[in-house]
Amino acid sequence: MSDNTKNSISDQNLLVRMSKGDEKAFYLLYKKYWDSLYNAAFKRLKDHDMCENAVQNVFVDLWNRKETLSVGNVSAYLHSAVKYQVFGLIVKKKGEVYFTEPFESIVKSPFSADGELIERELQHVLEKWLESLPEKRRKIFLMYYDKELSSREISERLSIAQKTVQNQVRTATKSLRLRLTQFMSLFL
Repeated sequence: MSDNTKNSISDQNLLVRMSKGDEKAFYLLYKKYWDSLYNAAFKRLKDHDMCENAVQNVFVDLWNRKETLSVGNVSAYLHSAVKYQVFGLIVKKKGEVYFTEPFESIVKSPFSADGELIERELQHVLEKWLESLPEKRRKIFLMYYDKELSSREISERLSIAQKTVQNQVRTATKSLRLRLTQFMSLFL
């Protein structure tokens, strides 16, 4: 299949076809997004098997939800799903399974009846949490997670020690974990 064929059919058209069980439409989405999703996962995990598993999990979930899926921006949805997969794998790798399991159960189901409400509330919690961070910590956190820069790249750009960057990221992550745990306790 040529790249022109993959790109000539809109993602929305492919989703509609896929919702009716069209495996070819699923395959086209898979081929279109596999590389970029894998690369996004690899930036954080640096492990080929874990990256493949993360991307596979996203596509398995996409196929399993094909009949109820309602996505406006397929690329954004898939990349967000991979970020959640990566986050879950990182935390599980560190032995902190207790944190991700409830989080995954909320995030994996954004298409349930209250999924949009939960997503909006979570977005609000995250925005307020970010606003509450000291400016330097917020900047470092966003550079690390949003722009996906390494601690070395951040330290060079901000002219600060790499250890300072790592400490700021660690402190912000612990704070976020606490905030999300509190948020999740409301929905469990």
